[in-house]
Amino acid sequence: MPQFGQVYRTNPRVTVLRGYDPNEPTTLTQHAPVQEGITIESGQVISLSWNAVKGVDEWVLGCAPGVLPYIALQDYNEMIGSTGIGRDEDVIEAGKLTGLSCAGDFEIETAHFDSEGTYNVDTPLTFDGVTGDVTVGTLGVDTILGFVTRNHGVKNLDRINSGVDNKDVISFQTNLTVVGA
Repeated sequence: MPQFGQVYRTNPRVTVLRGYDPNEPTTLTQHAPVQEGITIESGQVISLSWNAVKGVDEWVLGCAPGVLPYIALQDYNEMIGSTGIGRDEDVIEAGKLTGLSCAGDFEIETAHFDSEGTYNVDTPLTFDGVTGDVTVGTLGVDTILGFVTRNHGVKNLDRINSGVDNKDVISFQTNLTVVGA
């Protein structure tokens, strides 16, 4: 269904700065349906959970220790308009959302991070497990998703995204490091 006018969002969409070419998909990505009742925003940490009733893996928000983390490429919300995001048309048509594996080689810019952290270049990042945000991690203690790149701190997209409430993003290079591996 065509849309028009200004689209307002709470957070900007994820930007994949390096490593993803949707026309030549040779990178580590996964496509799966979203678990019923789950809302996912582009740029959040997601993981796969087995649904024995349906016999398929489905995306859930956040990640548990020992589970492979991904970054959501698109939005998904069953209740269109209730949270300011909807379902992306390609997710509706395919019935699946794309996740970028943190074991892949991507440089990602996301607005889904813990605002209390300090994000200097080479700061290790982990996931908080529930909200889909990344946060500052500790090497040797946490599963590391990757390391902050490009900006010395948070980057503000004020000049670029006029239809977004939260304009702060961080950039990071995926480099999955599992504790004890």
